Order: sequence, then C-alpha cells, then structure tokens
Amino acid sequence: MVGAPRARRCCYPVRVAATARTAVELLDQVYSLAQLDALDVGAVVNRLAEQIADCSVEQLDEQIRATLSAVDSLTSRAMRIRLDHALVDDTAVPRQFRTYLAAQVFEFADDLDRLRARARQVVCDDAVAGAIVAAADRALATRAALRQGILALVPETPPEEPEPEPEPDAHFFDNIELD
Repeated sequence: MVGAPRARRCCYPVRVAATARTAVELLDQVYSLAQLDALDVGAVVNRLAEQIADCSVEQLDEQIRATLSAVDSLTSRAMRIRLDHALVDDTAVPRQFRTYLAAQVFEFADDLDRLRARARQVVCDDAVAGAIVAAADRALATRAALRQGILALVPETPPEEPEPEPEPDAHFFDNIELD
C-alpha cells in the first residue's frame, strides 16, 4: 500500500546474557569492544555452576573443558578486538602481526616485557608497543579472572559415582549341575 506507514523496527541492543543458554554460548557471543567491556565474569561462572550442579564426573569434566576452551577462544578474540580499537589509525602494525598476536597472546601471559620487545622489533615505536602490551594485559586479565572462577567450581575430590547394584544372591537351583 502506497503511503502506509512502515512498521518501526526495534533498535535496542540485545543483551548477551539474555540470549545465551550455557556459559560457552555466553562467551561465544562476545564480538565487540562494548560486549567485551560489559562481560560479567561472575555471570559466566554462575551460569556454569548451574549447568554442572547435577553432573556426573564425566559430564563435569566435559563441561569444564568446553568452557575453558571457550575462554581461550574469547581471549584470542579479545586481543584482536582490543588491538583493532587501540591501533585503529595505525598502519605501522602489519595485519599479519596483529593476527599473530591475537593467536599467540597466551605465549606472553607470564612475560609482557618479551611482548613489548617483540612489538618494538616489528613497529619500532614505544607508544605502539605500549598499546599492544596494554591490549594483551587486558585480554589476559579477563582470561585469568574467568579461569580462576571456573576452576574454583571443580571439586578437589570428584563426587563419588553411585556404586552399582550388587548382583542378587544365587538361587539354589543355579548351583545344581546337571550331567
């Protein structure tokens, strides 16, 4: 119909926590700096705690491993996002080096000075190297907080599996041998 008013579309941002069903999904939905900054570590840990409340040992192990894997994926993504925002106007850092840093940020977890030296070798600029180290520090801090919360959910001694039902006693006629 010509001249009919068009339906107005909703433009409100979708909250990540409202659409995720599992802790892994909650982590997998973070793809922007705003979402990364708004990520609630406590919410992720609480979601995982709800998921593993009644799990067997195997299911607990599977859930924890999947969530830790998602944390590592998020850390690489967070490094890429933070680098892209910190170096938005800087063309001195080659795209391949940014990709390398995002993928290998874990190598520098305990030695950010080595990362700073590596960045200076590539870009020869202290300010840019500092921005790279700051991005890595934030990404690794998020990873550390998530891992600490997740690993705190792991019981020190695994819950005992219920023992199988004992076999019923043999009946008299089961013990008779027929020749």
